[in-house]
Amino acid sequence: MGTELHLACEGLRASWAVFKHRVECTRLLLQRGAQVNAKDKMIGTALCHSAGEGHLDIVKLLPEHGADTELTSSRGEAPLSLAAQRGHVDVVRLLLAYGANIDGKNLDGKTALDVVQRDYNMRITFDEVVEVLKSH
Repeated sequence: MGTELHLACEGLRASWAVFKHRVECTRLLLQRGAQVNAKDKMIGTALCHSAGEGHLDIVKLLPEHGADTELTSSRGEAPLSLAAQRGHVDVVRLLLAYGANIDGKNLDGKTALDVVQRDYNMRITFDEVVEVLKSH
């Protein structure tokens, strides 16, 4: 079955399953052959969305089904960068454990650490995320 993650789940788009943090629906779609690396124009991949939202359980699930940690969002941000800039330290750790490229750059030529430090300088505190990224 070639159903993409952006197709139907009981009449709803599969991206809805990820977007609404529906772990079991996402798992079922993946087991039935959903295209884990499918991209849409708004979010990018399911992993991009899940990482950016801090949905650790879905982030764990997607790479187990072949999700590419380097595919970017529609804005050119990798899942690692999306998780880092939103302070999701457990997702950052998990993506690094799955082999996410610590040196990967967005469309502006910035790494996840660059983005977090920029945000940090704007008074958003992500000390733990900065430490995890620096330690790799």
